[in-house]
Amino acid sequence: MVFADNEKMPDAPKVSPEKVAAVNHWIARLDQDEDGKLTIKEAMADPVLLASFGKIDTNGDGQLSQAEMDKAQSFLQGSDS
Repeated sequence: MVFADNEKMPDAPKVSPEKVAAVNHWIARLDQDEDGKLTIKEAMADPVLLASFGKIDTNGDGQLSQAEMDKAQSFLQGSDS
């Protein structure tokens, strides 16, 4: 799954193309149902993401959206991609 650039997502934070690619890779690797979001069940495959899930899920819906993942770059660093 490849997400569009920031211009196609006006509400998304402005992030570098490298960070967008890293988040896209992360989601593509873990997103088992390919819906573009990560659930807690999908996040269980990555200990770093799982440990930070509650902080990253800012709207509390139990899923991590592209925008939430973009905002959470600092939580994601240190994980193996």
